[in-house]
Amino acid sequence: MRHALECLDGWLDRLCHWLEQVCAVLLALACLVLLVEIVLRALFGHALLWANEFARYAVMWMVMLGSVVLAQRGGHITISVLTEGRLWLQRLSQLVAAGLCAWLAVVSVRFLLLIAPFEQVTPTLALPTVLIYSVFLLAFALMAVCFAGRALLLAKEV
Repeated sequence: MRHALECLDGWLDRLCHWLEQVCAVLLALACLVLLVEIVLRALFGHALLWANEFARYAVMWMVMLGSVVLAQRGGHITISVLTEGRLWLQRLSQLVAAGLCAWLAVVSVRFLLLIAPFEQVTPTLALPTVLIYSVFLLAFALMAVCFAGRALLLAKEV
Protein backbone atom coordinates (compact mmCIF):
# COMPACT_ATOMS: atom_id res chain seq x y z
CA MET A 1 0.00 0.00 0.00
CA ARG A 2 2.82 2.39 0.92
CA HIS A 3 4.50 1.81 -2.46
CA ALA A 4 1.27 2.55 -4.33
CA LEU A 5 0.80 5.78 -2.35
CA GLU A 6 4.37 6.85 -3.06
CA CYS A 7 3.88 6.10 -6.78
CA LEU A 8 0.68 8.17 -6.78
CA ASP A 9 2.47 10.96 -4.93
CA GLY A 10 5.31 10.90 -7.47
CA TRP A 11 2.87 10.97 -10.38
CA LEU A 12 1.01 13.90 -8.81
CA ASP A 13 4.31 15.74 -8.26
CA ARG A 14 5.18 15.34 -11.95
CA LEU A 15 1.69 16.44 -12.97
CA CYS A 16 1.95 19.49 -10.73
CA HIS A 17 5.30 20.43 -12.26
CA TRP A 18 3.58 20.41 -15.65
CA LEU A 19 0.58 22.32 -14.28
CA GLU A 20 2.92 25.00 -12.96
CA GLN A 21 4.24 25.49 -16.47
CA VAL A 22 0.70 25.72 -17.83
CA CYS A 23 -0.17 28.33 -15.18
CA ALA A 24 2.92 30.37 -16.05
CA VAL A 25 2.03 30.31 -19.76
CA LEU A 26 -1.58 31.29 -19.03
CA LEU A 27 -0.45 34.20 -16.86
CA ALA A 28 2.06 35.38 -19.46
CA LEU A 29 -0.50 35.15 -22.26
CA ALA A 30 -3.17 36.98 -20.26
CA CYS A 31 -0.74 39.78 -19.42
CA LEU A 32 0.54 39.99 -22.99
CA VAL A 33 -2.95 40.09 -24.50
CA LEU A 34 -4.07 42.79 -22.07
CA LEU A 35 -0.91 44.81 -22.70
CA VAL A 36 -1.46 44.63 -26.47
CA GLU A 37 -5.09 45.61 -25.90
CA ILE A 38 -4.06 48.69 -23.92
CA VAL A 39 -1.45 49.74 -26.48
CA LEU A 40 -3.81 49.26 -29.42
CA ARG A 41 -6.56 51.19 -27.71
CA ALA A 42 -4.31 54.04 -26.54
CA LEU A 43 -2.27 54.50 -29.70
CA PHE A 44 -4.58 53.44 -32.49
CA GLY A 45 -8.08 53.66 -31.06
CA HIS A 46 -8.57 49.99 -31.91
CA ALA A 47 -9.62 47.30 -29.45
CA LEU A 48 -9.24 43.55 -29.38
CA LEU A 49 -12.81 42.53 -28.64
CA TRP A 50 -11.75 39.14 -27.31
CA ALA A 51 -8.92 40.33 -25.01
CA ASN A 52 -10.90 40.70 -21.78
CA GLU A 53 -12.72 37.43 -22.29
CA PHE A 54 -9.47 35.60 -22.99
CA ALA A 55 -7.81 37.07 -19.89
CA ARG A 56 -10.83 36.22 -17.73
CA TYR A 57 -10.84 32.56 -18.73
CA ALA A 58 -7.05 32.26 -18.68
CA VAL A 59 -6.97 33.54 -15.10
CA MET A 60 -9.85 31.22 -14.13
CA TRP A 61 -7.95 28.20 -15.50
CA MET A 62 -4.72 29.40 -13.89
CA VAL A 63 -6.35 29.74 -10.47
CA MET A 64 -8.01 26.34 -10.60
CA LEU A 65 -4.93 24.51 -11.90
CA GLY A 66 -2.76 26.38 -9.41
CA SER A 67 -5.08 25.17 -6.64
CA VAL A 68 -4.23 21.60 -7.60
CA VAL A 69 -0.52 22.39 -7.28
CA LEU A 70 -1.11 23.92 -3.84
CA ALA A 71 -3.17 20.92 -2.74
CA GLN A 72 -0.38 18.54 -3.70
CA ARG A 73 2.30 20.61 -1.98
CA GLY A 74 0.30 21.37 1.16
CA GLY A 75 0.23 25.05 0.30
CA HIS A 76 -3.40 25.85 1.04
CA ILE A 77 -4.10 27.99 4.07
CA THR A 78 -4.24 26.05 7.32
CA ILE A 79 -4.43 27.05 10.94
CA SER A 80 -1.10 25.59 11.97
CA VAL A 81 -1.62 26.35 15.67
CA LEU A 82 -4.42 23.78 15.70
CA THR A 83 -2.77 21.07 13.59
CA GLU A 84 0.90 21.46 14.50
CA GLY A 85 2.03 18.34 16.31
CA ARG A 86 -1.40 16.73 16.04
CA LEU A 87 -1.09 14.20 13.26
CA TRP A 88 -4.66 12.95 13.63
CA LEU A 89 -5.99 16.49 13.19
CA GLN A 90 -3.83 16.98 10.09
CA ARG A 91 -5.21 13.73 8.63
CA LEU A 92 -8.76 14.75 9.48
CA SER A 93 -8.37 18.15 7.81
CA GLN A 94 -6.94 16.50 4.68
CA LEU A 95 -9.83 14.02 4.58
CA VAL A 96 -12.41 16.79 5.03
CA ALA A 97 -10.78 18.76 2.21
CA ALA A 98 -10.74 15.62 0.03
CA GLY A 99 -14.43 15.02 0.72
CA LEU A 100 -15.35 18.63 -0.02
CA CYS A 101 -13.39 18.60 -3.29
CA ALA A 102 -14.94 15.27 -4.30
CA TRP A 103 -18.40 16.70 -3.64
CA LEU A 104 -17.53 19.82 -5.67
CA ALA A 105 -16.33 17.57 -8.51
CA VAL A 106 -19.72 15.82 -8.48
CA VAL A 107 -21.48 19.20 -8.48
CA SER A 108 -19.27 20.22 -11.41
CA VAL A 109 -20.32 17.13 -13.36
CA ARG A 110 -23.96 17.95 -12.73
CA PHE A 111 -23.39 21.54 -13.84
CA LEU A 112 -21.60 20.47 -17.03
CA LEU A 113 -24.38 18.00 -17.82
CA LEU A 114 -26.90 20.77 -17.24
CA ILE A 115 -25.26 23.25 -19.64
CA ALA A 116 -24.06 20.77 -22.28
CA PRO A 117 -27.38 20.41 -24.15
CA PHE A 118 -27.50 24.15 -24.82
CA GLU A 119 -24.19 24.05 -26.74
CA GLN A 120 -23.46 27.63 -25.74
CA VAL A 121 -20.25 29.33 -26.81
CA THR A 122 -18.43 32.29 -25.32
CA PRO A 123 -19.37 35.64 -26.88
CA THR A 124 -16.13 36.66 -28.60
CA LEU A 125 -13.87 33.59 -28.61
CA ALA A 126 -16.70 31.22 -29.62
CA LEU A 127 -15.35 28.50 -27.32
CA PRO A 128 -17.82 25.96 -25.93
CA THR A 129 -18.76 26.92 -22.39
CA VAL A 130 -18.61 23.26 -21.41
CA LEU A 131 -14.91 23.30 -22.28
CA ILE A 132 -14.33 26.54 -20.36
CA TYR A 133 -16.06 25.31 -17.20
CA SER A 134 -14.65 21.78 -17.32
CA VAL A 135 -11.65 23.11 -15.42
CA PHE A 136 -13.76 22.97 -12.25
CA LEU A 137 -14.35 19.24 -12.62
CA LEU A 138 -10.71 18.61 -13.47
CA ALA A 139 -9.33 20.71 -10.63
CA PHE A 140 -11.72 19.53 -7.91
CA ALA A 141 -11.21 15.86 -8.85
CA LEU A 142 -7.42 16.24 -8.81
CA MET A 143 -7.52 18.17 -5.53
CA ALA A 144 -9.64 15.41 -3.97
CA VAL A 145 -7.00 12.86 -4.99
CA CYS A 146 -4.20 15.10 -3.68
CA PHE A 147 -5.85 15.68 -0.31
CA ALA A 148 -6.80 12.01 0.09
CA GLY A 149 -3.27 10.94 -0.84
CA ARG A 150 -1.76 13.34 1.69
CA ALA A 151 -4.13 12.04 4.39
CA LEU A 152 -3.14 8.44 3.63
CA LEU A 153 0.56 9.30 3.62
CA LEU A 154 0.12 11.02 6.99
CA ALA A 155 -1.64 7.89 8.28
CA LYS A 156 1.42 5.83 7.37
CA GLU A 157 3.66 8.11 9.48
CA VAL A 158 2.02 6.92 12.69
